[in-house]
Amino acid sequence: MPKTIMHKPRMVTILNSVRTSISYTPALNNMTGSVTATILLQHLLHLWFENNEKAFYKYKTPNAQSDGNSLCEELGFSRREFDTALSKISTKVDRLNEDVDSFVKHSTDFTRKTWYYINVYAFEKRLQDDFGKDEKTFVIETKPNDKTPYEMLMSEESFLESCKMQIKGNYNTLGELQKYSDHVIFKGTESKSLNQHKSGFRNWLRNHMRMNLSSTGERKMIM
Repeated sequence: MPKTIMHKPRMVTILNSVRTSISYTPALNNMTGSVTATILLQHLLHLWFENNEKAFYKYKTPNAQSDGNSLCEELGFSRREFDTALSKISTKVDRLNEDVDSFVKHSTDFTRKTWYYINVYAFEKRLQDDFGKDEKTFVIETKPNDKTPYEMLMSEESFLESCKMQIKGNYNTLGELQKYSDHVIFKGTESKSLNQHKSGFRNWLRNHMRMNLSSTGERKMIM
């Protein structure tokens, strides 16, 4: 029986196959002021969408609690590189509801956890000012018949009405649908069937609305 020869793959080939959540859009450098600031901003935006567009906490540098998930570890930044990049895009505040003009707000609590919040209004306004007239800057290529999750579900009136009836409080169902659609497109998982997106949107409402409590502590979500 002939002997099987095992060939070790080239390291450059393995490296080329690596896919991570770290992204870089050079066009944003004029807004952020540096390459590292752009990379940090896009990574924080990724984490923001991963957390259903709510404030999230992350440790800056490795420690006993970070479990390998600190921002410096994830990005390969030194402490100095991180601090410099953060100063270009974020404002440190005592409370996250403070009104600032920066793209990001961050605040450190008494446990030394730093919480990050994307200032969507300021970020979106700057994007519109800088790139609103240049439609080719951020182009998402789609197949001819592809529809976004929002386009697929917005005409499903009975489904949306059913969702709305199961939520206490005055919520904009189409607004939440747009957030859900943006979220799945950002993650690159929009190629699903109508029923899969219906299930995904229900889960989005369950997870997203569960954090919205009334003054008495009653949960507004009853699905």
